[in-house]
Amino acid sequence: MHPLTARGIHATTTGLAAGLRHSPAAGRLAAAAAVPAAAYLTSGWTGLICGVLLPRLLLHPQLAWMSLLAEHTWYDPDTRAGTPAWVEAGRCLRLYPRNRALAHLAATTWLPYGDLHHYAHSAHPSIRWNYLPTLERHLDPPHFTPDALLLGPRSVARRHLTALQAPAV
Repeated sequence: MHPLTARGIHATTTGLAAGLRHSPAAGRLAAAAAVPAAAYLTSGWTGLICGVLLPRLLLHPQLAWMSLLAEHTWYDPDTRAGTPAWVEAGRCLRLYPRNRALAHLAATTWLPYGDLHHYAHSAHPSIRWNYLPTLERHLDPPHFTPDALLLGPRSVARRHLTALQAPAV
């Protein structure tokens, strides 16, 4: 939930401001001014706040944060060794492996930064981005393929929660 906290919002706005200040392209600054202006001119304050500011400051960072958490099993205590593909098969996961419609929906909406090809890219980082979907079809599945994101015994949230709990002594 970090992006929705005061510190997260501050980090987002600081990062956006730094990106605009240090950007060599004047087009970025023009776009940063034109998009909010167009939203205000077409829909008033509602368009500016709900169509530009809230998504950019809260929604997009939260979705990016969720994609990072949902595509990894960082919390697992197991140390893995072997080929890069084997190590990444243990660290990464693939959401909705049995439902192409949900996988596509997640890839095009709430996982825009990872687009579910994170596993293929991590296992073979030198492969061009446009070959990743084909590569992913030929890779063995990751070690953990959850049945759900938030709810259920084989969900991503349950696995992370279990891994974060101290082992019973």
